Amino acid sequence: MQRMVISLTENDKIWLAKRAKTEHKSIAEVIRQAIHCFQEQHERKQMAKKQRNIILQSRRCWNNGDGLHYQQNIRNEWE
Repeated sequence: MQRMVISLTENDKIWLAKRAKTEHKSIAEVIRQAIHCFQEQHERKQMAKKQRNIILQSRRCWNNGDGLHYQQNIRNEWE
């Protein structure tokens, strides 16, 4: 692990110290967990954005009438 120096406001430092004490963890561990959560949220947003783009790119690719009617006809052939 690498060390890093960061600047915090006094209020942020107090909040982190309280949070760390409540969770029985070091301030550094609370910060590491916060960064991990931030990364996960960012990755979920990126994935959602990619999925949304795929959906938008695939719009109107079916142009053979009512898609539901087509699906029902195909499924009826299975019986």
